[in-house]
Amino acid sequence: MDPVATNMFALGNAMTKFNGLNYADWSEKIQFQLGVMNLDMALIMDEKPAAITEDSTEDEKALLEDWERCL
Repeated sequence: MDPVATNMFALGNAMTKFNGLNYADWSEKIQFQLGVMNLDMALIMDEKPAAITEDSTEDEKALLEDWERCL
């Protein structure tokens, strides 16, 4: 694994725990961590990508696969 990626994942070990009073800070750190792990697509997209059909492009297929991995 890439050393930079390893360091980014290590940030999860020092993640701020939600205590009911620190929502803004906690939320920002959680969203950052999900983005680093490429698991934030369901949070940043307004709706689910269209279903795959025979006419779907490779980009459309990849988008749906990424979306489903995030759930």
